[in-house]
Amino acid sequence: MGLENQGTHFSGPVAIGDGAHKALTAAYTVTYRDWGKTFFLGGGTGFAITMPAYKSGFECRFIVTAAFSTDYVITFPAAIVSGVIEEAGAIQVCAAKSVFTLEDGAEALGDTLHFEDIDDITVVHGSFQTASSITVG
Repeated sequence: MGLENQGTHFSGPVAIGDGAHKALTAAYTVTYRDWGKTFFLGGGTGFAITMPAYKSGFECRFIVTAAFSTDYVITFPAAIVSGVIEEAGAIQVCAAKSVFTLEDGAEALGDTLHFEDIDDITVVHGSFQTASSITVG
């Protein structure tokens, strides 16, 4: 019996990029190495987050883990983000957007944005517990 058709076996977890989670504490530029990463927005002062240009298969998410005193602003280099964001039970439809502002004073723990590059657009899915907690432009 030969070794053909034995497949590939891993003895530990397979990680792509620089790890699965990152707590952001200052302005940050997301890169392709952040593929699949969850970013924690952990309170204090909000800041700018710059997203990379579209690349098929890229995805990441942001989760609010503590209250913050100024806005977080997530900016894409082009207006190609479309999808739906649920905000206090109401659906906000996004079409060809590039800026997502998480409004200070309206955030709740667990508020989430997920971005995924599919078929030449970036798709967003979001869930926010309170009204007026995100502005999209």
